Amino acid sequence: MYNLHEAISETLKFFRKHDIDLLKEVLTLSGAANKILQSFRKVVAVFLFPEKQKDLYKLVRQQIVGGPSLVFSRHEKVGESIVDNNLVQSIVGCDANALYLYAIGVNIPTGPFTTYKRNEK
Repeated sequence: MYNLHEAISETLKFFRKHDIDLLKEVLTLSGAANKILQSFRKVVAVFLFPEKQKDLYKLVRQQIVGGPSLVFSRHEKVGESIVDNNLVQSIVGCDANALYLYAIGVNIPTGPFTTYKRNEK
């Protein structure tokens, strides 16, 4: 079993094999995975989108965000705190990571796609 120091060292070693400095270049695993995927372009052409849909690729890249899946809020107490001029009657905690469990259980679109451009007049 690894301790935390060994686990981090082994993880950094793995990514160094792919010429990725996890602490400087990319801060998320999705960023590291994308960098590794792009490195294969030197060997084999890997295109997620055809050249004519490069605007779609840019849109997808802009929408990818990372970071903690936490919702921060100030301290509230049921029956004491007032939010938007209303007395707090209940507090619900939501785990944003639970969405991933839902997402891996449903069918996702695969295969060829069609894009439509909006006519802006």
